[in-house]
Amino acid sequence: MADLVNLTINGASVQAAPGTLLIDAAKHAGIEIPAFCYYEGYSLQAACRMCLVEVEKMPKLQASCTLPVSEGMVVRTETAPVVKARKTTLEFLLTNHPLDCPVCDKGGECELQDMVFRYGAGESRFTENKHHVDEKQWSPVVFYDGPRCILCYRCVRVCNEGMGVGALGIVNRGVLSEIAPSHGDHLECDECGMCIDICPRGRVDQRNLPLPDAAVGDESHGNRLHILLRWLQDDARRAQRQDHARQQSRPQRPQRRVPLHQRTLRL
Repeated sequence: MADLVNLTINGASVQAAPGTLLIDAAKHAGIEIPAFCYYEGYSLQAACRMCLVEVEKMPKLQASCTLPVSEGMVVRTETAPVVKARKTTLEFLLTNHPLDCPVCDKGGECELQDMVFRYGAGESRFTENKHHVDEKQWSPVVFYDGPRCILCYRCVRVCNEGMGVGALGIVNRGVLSEIAPSHGDHLECDECGMCIDICPRGRVDQRNLPLPDAAVGDESHGNRLHILLRWLQDDARRAQRQDHARQQSRPQRPQRRVPLHQRTLRL
């Protein structure tokens, strides 16, 4: 077993295995570094810039979600420059974000809302009108609310890397980037609900979804989610059976027999 790496985080001595990301080393030591895009087990994005920290002998703030620990590293996670950078990041994320937390489906359990309260980014210096985009319906049960999206790419990674489906992707570039289905304007998947569950902002949700009777009145979130996912899978299988039945009911065109001397050999 390789020797552990010794480092200091906020004045506390920490040991971690070589190659461990700084954000994970801090978490194991009981020190929270906020992040939207980072999700353990999936590819690294460093897109949200909320996990910036101050590291001695480095001229700029570093993204802790992509920075491996090193021997003798000295890290500070709550200095004035770090707090200012996180507050500025939140201000940019709220540029076009609708400020309707009391009526939002994610209100009270929203990671963005928690960070705004934590760093006091409740006011914006932007005076321009917010750019509004209508909500899109990707499937009978999955909706996408563009202005609420903070482009953390969690949903894309869980669909591609976690489920191996690849039903979601990213279109356009820069400020015009947005999440979109890989097949036109609709999802082609089993609708497992993982993109809904992993979203920190609730911009992918199951709004207006009529829950099955077994889930109504049950206050257990885990049980409701289990019932919902099972119902979605059953519904997807039912749709596949119906599609197969429609294909079988179509009249089959008779195949024209090609004479042997006219056939082409394909290798």
